Amino acid sequence: FNVFVKKPNDYNLQDVFNKLFGLKKSIRNRTFLLVNLQFLSLIKEKFSIFDLIKHMDQTNIMSRYFTKLLNVTGIEYNQIRCQFFKYDLKCLYPSNMEMIDELIKNKCPINEFMDNKCYLYTNYVSMRKMLNYLIPKYCSNQNE
Repeated sequence: FNVFVKKPNDYNLQDVFNKLFGLKKSIRNRTFLLVNLQFLSLIKEKFSIFDLIKHMDQTNIMSRYFTKLLNVTGIEYNQIRCQFFKYDLKCLYPSNMEMIDELIKNKCPINEFMDNKCYLYTNYVSMRKMLNYLIPKYCSNQNE
Protein backbone atom coordinates (compact mmCIF):
# COMPACT_ATOMS: atom_id res chain seq x y z
CA PHE A 1 0.00 0.00 0.00
CA ASN A 2 2.67 2.52 1.03
CA VAL A 3 4.57 1.87 -2.21
CA PHE A 4 1.63 3.19 -4.26
CA VAL A 5 0.07 5.72 -1.89
CA LYS A 6 2.21 8.31 -0.17
CA LYS A 7 0.10 11.51 -0.04
CA PRO A 8 -3.48 12.31 -1.00
CA ASN A 9 -2.47 13.81 -4.32
CA ASP A 10 0.44 11.46 -4.94
CA TYR A 11 -1.06 8.19 -6.12
CA ASN A 12 -2.20 6.89 -9.45
CA LEU A 13 -5.13 4.48 -9.26
CA GLN A 14 -4.99 3.90 -12.99
CA ASP A 15 -1.43 2.58 -12.67
CA VAL A 16 -2.34 0.35 -9.72
CA PHE A 17 -5.36 -1.15 -11.45
CA ASN A 18 -3.46 -1.61 -14.70
CA LYS A 19 -0.99 -3.73 -12.73
CA LEU A 20 -3.64 -5.65 -10.78
CA PHE A 21 -5.75 -6.43 -13.81
CA GLY A 22 -2.66 -7.16 -15.87
CA LEU A 23 -2.20 -10.32 -13.83
CA LYS A 24 -3.46 -13.65 -15.18
CA LYS A 25 -7.24 -13.95 -15.35
CA SER A 26 -6.97 -17.29 -13.58
CA ILE A 27 -6.14 -15.52 -10.31
CA ARG A 28 -9.25 -13.33 -10.44
CA ASN A 29 -10.95 -15.09 -7.58
CA ARG A 30 -12.37 -14.20 -4.16
CA THR A 31 -8.91 -13.26 -2.84
CA PHE A 32 -8.35 -10.98 -5.83
CA LEU A 33 -11.63 -9.18 -5.11
CA LEU A 34 -10.77 -8.79 -1.43
CA VAL A 35 -7.28 -7.46 -2.21
CA ASN A 36 -8.81 -4.80 -4.47
CA LEU A 37 -11.41 -3.82 -1.89
CA GLN A 38 -8.87 -3.80 0.94
CA PHE A 39 -6.56 -1.55 -1.07
CA LEU A 40 -9.38 0.92 -1.75
CA SER A 41 -10.51 0.72 1.85
CA LEU A 42 -7.01 1.62 3.06
CA ILE A 43 -7.01 4.71 0.85
CA LYS A 44 -10.45 5.63 2.17
CA GLU A 45 -9.31 5.22 5.78
CA LYS A 46 -6.02 7.06 5.33
CA PHE A 47 -7.44 10.02 3.39
CA SER A 48 -11.21 9.98 2.79
CA ILE A 49 -13.88 8.52 0.57
CA PHE A 50 -14.02 11.90 -1.17
CA ASP A 51 -10.35 11.74 -2.02
CA LEU A 52 -10.83 8.24 -3.39
CA ILE A 53 -13.81 9.35 -5.48
CA LYS A 54 -11.82 12.31 -6.80
CA HIS A 55 -9.11 9.93 -7.99
CA MET A 56 -11.71 7.57 -9.46
CA ASP A 57 -13.21 10.50 -11.39
CA GLN A 58 -9.83 11.27 -12.93
CA THR A 59 -9.63 7.79 -14.50
CA ASN A 60 -11.80 5.25 -16.28
CA ILE A 61 -11.38 2.69 -13.50
CA MET A 62 -15.09 2.43 -12.73
CA SER A 63 -16.08 1.50 -16.28
CA ARG A 64 -12.92 -0.37 -17.23
CA TYR A 65 -12.16 -2.45 -14.13
CA PHE A 66 -14.95 -2.43 -11.59
CA THR A 67 -17.43 -4.17 -13.87
CA LYS A 68 -14.84 -6.97 -14.15
CA LEU A 69 -14.89 -7.31 -10.37
CA LEU A 70 -18.52 -8.45 -10.71
CA ASN A 71 -17.35 -11.51 -12.66
CA VAL A 72 -14.86 -12.94 -10.20
CA THR A 73 -14.47 -16.72 -10.30
CA GLY A 74 -15.91 -18.68 -7.38
CA ILE A 75 -18.05 -15.97 -5.80
CA GLU A 76 -21.68 -15.14 -6.51
CA TYR A 77 -22.92 -11.72 -7.55
CA ASN A 78 -24.73 -11.11 -4.23
CA GLN A 79 -21.62 -12.07 -2.27
CA ILE A 80 -19.58 -9.57 -4.28
CA ARG A 81 -22.12 -6.86 -3.46
CA CYS A 82 -21.92 -7.80 0.22
CA GLN A 83 -18.13 -7.42 0.14
CA PHE A 84 -18.42 -3.86 -1.19
CA PHE A 85 -20.79 -3.14 1.71
CA LYS A 86 -18.53 -4.88 4.22
CA TYR A 87 -15.59 -2.69 3.20
CA ASP A 88 -17.88 0.35 3.33
CA LEU A 89 -17.38 0.98 -0.37
CA LYS A 90 -21.01 0.91 -1.48
CA CYS A 91 -20.57 4.18 -3.36
CA LEU A 92 -18.01 2.46 -5.61
CA TYR A 93 -20.14 -0.59 -6.41
CA PRO A 94 -20.74 -0.77 -10.18
CA SER A 95 -24.39 0.03 -10.82
CA ASN A 96 -26.68 -0.42 -13.76
CA MET A 97 -27.18 2.98 -15.33
CA GLU A 98 -29.72 1.79 -17.91
CA MET A 99 -32.81 2.47 -15.81
CA ILE A 100 -31.55 5.85 -14.65
CA ASP A 101 -30.60 6.82 -18.21
CA GLU A 102 -34.01 5.73 -19.47
CA LEU A 103 -35.88 7.71 -16.82
CA ILE A 104 -33.83 10.82 -17.57
CA LYS A 105 -34.23 10.39 -21.32
CA ASN A 106 -38.01 10.16 -20.88
CA LYS A 107 -38.00 13.24 -18.61
CA CYS A 108 -39.75 11.29 -15.88
CA PRO A 109 -40.95 12.97 -12.70
CA ILE A 110 -39.16 12.51 -9.40
CA ASN A 111 -41.65 9.95 -8.11
CA GLU A 112 -40.72 7.58 -10.99
CA PHE A 113 -37.17 7.44 -9.64
CA MET A 114 -38.55 6.70 -6.18
CA ASP A 115 -41.03 4.10 -7.46
CA ASN A 116 -38.21 2.32 -9.32
CA LYS A 117 -36.01 2.50 -6.20
CA CYS A 118 -33.10 3.90 -8.19
CA TYR A 119 -31.52 5.11 -4.96
CA LEU A 120 -30.94 1.55 -3.71
CA TYR A 121 -28.32 0.59 -6.27
CA THR A 122 -26.41 3.76 -6.92
CA ASN A 123 -22.75 4.53 -6.83
CA TYR A 124 -21.20 7.97 -6.89
CA VAL A 125 -21.47 8.14 -10.71
CA SER A 126 -25.14 7.20 -10.94
CA MET A 127 -26.06 9.29 -7.89
CA ARG A 128 -24.41 12.35 -9.40
CA LYS A 129 -26.27 11.78 -12.66
CA MET A 130 -29.61 11.41 -10.87
CA LEU A 131 -29.06 14.46 -8.70
CA ASN A 132 -27.99 16.59 -11.65
CA TYR A 133 -31.36 15.77 -13.19
CA LEU A 134 -33.57 15.69 -10.08
CA ILE A 135 -32.41 18.75 -8.12
CA PRO A 136 -33.24 21.28 -10.86
CA LYS A 137 -36.53 19.46 -11.44
CA TYR A 138 -37.34 19.67 -7.73
CA CYS A 139 -36.37 23.35 -7.56
CA SER A 140 -38.53 24.22 -10.56
CA ASN A 141 -41.48 22.40 -8.95
CA GLN A 142 -41.00 24.45 -5.79
CA ASN A 143 -41.22 27.67 -7.82
CA GLU A 144 -44.52 26.70 -9.44
